[in-house]
Amino acid sequence: MEHARVAVVTGAGTGIGAACARALAGPCDRLVLLGRRTAPLEEVAAEITAAQPGVTVDVRSVDVSDVDAVGAFADWCRAELPGVAVL
Repeated sequence: MEHARVAVVTGAGTGIGAACARALAGPCDRLVLLGRRTAPLEEVAAEITAAQPGVTVDVRSVDVSDVDAVGAFADWCRAELPGVAVL
């Protein structure tokens, strides 16, 4: 069985991060959109799922300057993702 192609995109709510997330929606089966503010991440996720209904999109609000938050996100990744192809 082929493994899912998973990408984690930081800063995915705006700018280059959002553009990267949109571009990765085609070649990836699952995207994890990461950023500080949930609302812009959810907007990008909605755009992606409307354009690419077969892609699973997770939204995770994480401040990467917060070591504990990053650690909690890493724990979530290990528990929930089959592996990450693109970070």
